[in-house]
Amino acid sequence: MKGKNSPTDKAIWTVRTAKLCPKCIKEMEAEYIVRPTHEVALDVAKDILEKGYCDRCHEKSVMLRRRRYTMNARTLKAKGYADRWREYMD
Repeated sequence: MKGKNSPTDKAIWTVRTAKLCPKCIKEMEAEYIVRPTHEVALDVAKDILEKGYCDRCHEKSVMLRRRRYTMNARTLKAKGYADRWREYMD
């Protein structure tokens, strides 16, 4: 289902939340806007480390943090999506 408006293409326009390890957060900063969740932004004391598996690399870690992310404008332009955003909004 890799068509003009496939679900994969629409996903780049959404803001997602995931548990990420420090390595993945660092790697994603080049192509994504990565920020703390809304709760953490309001109260920094809630930015606690979690144990488990990273949602991106699936490695076990004790330093996971919940982060919101979306693709940045530079990456959208490089992939050719920047000028066609209206096509993906239904």
